[in-house]
Amino acid sequence: MPNPAMVNAYRAFAEAGASAVISMHTHCPQGIEIHNGVPIVYSLGNFLFDYPYDRNRPEADNFWWKGYMAKIVFAVNSGRMKDCGNSAGAGESKEAGYLKGSANIGGRAVSLEAIPYTFHPDATSIQPLAGSDRDNFLRYLEYISQLIAEEDEKMKLWDAWCLTVGPWWVDFFKKAEYPVNPENAEAFLNTMILRNGFTCSAHYEVVKNFLRMMCEGRIEGAGRYVDRLKRLQKGIV
Repeated sequence: MPNPAMVNAYRAFAEAGASAVISMHTHCPQGIEIHNGVPIVYSLGNFLFDYPYDRNRPEADNFWWKGYMAKIVFAVNSGRMKDCGNSAGAGESKEAGYLKGSANIGGRAVSLEAIPYTFHPDATSIQPLAGSDRDNFLRYLEYISQLIAEEDEKMKLWDAWCLTVGPWWVDFFKKAEYPVNPENAEAFLNTMILRNGFTCSAHYEVVKNFLRMMCEGRIEGAGRYVDRLKRLQKGIV
């Protein structure tokens, strides 16, 4: 799930006049929504990392190795999105669902096609997903796109994510040293990682929300959604 701060920011971009909003950085594909007629792609996922992997191992299904490209067509004189529910081509929203029923939404984008891909095992190139792999990816993308519109569900899954990785960050509060000694390589690295937790907005939002959850007594409630979050991370909907 995209974090709430990014959802608010990207929707503000759309309201301010952006023709489209395309985001990355989360290292996994996230959903798509149409806001004020403007397509918002919350994350394309990784494009390519030079980490070779074995397709026969379980981690080959991890979304680290998969992503999608967004092909958006703009019409200069058009004020409405194309009704992709009936006229979508291969890979467009007839299959992925996030533009269905959009004919009555104003905007400059007239169609959006999601093109899923996977890393080649030697991590030197990407290749389009095909057959059932492609169909499964697009169904998954449709599902997580629908979740973006469900505010309560989205927040519960966001809290579950913060609960999953928040303790990892708390460990760095314990490991960081002051004053910093550059000659202690491990302690120095821990301190720099902790710094990154505050200077990178994606990590900062996680740390901030996790600490708030602790103060507000929301840890137990978030824990009830962790299993569902982990299933979604594996593509199980």
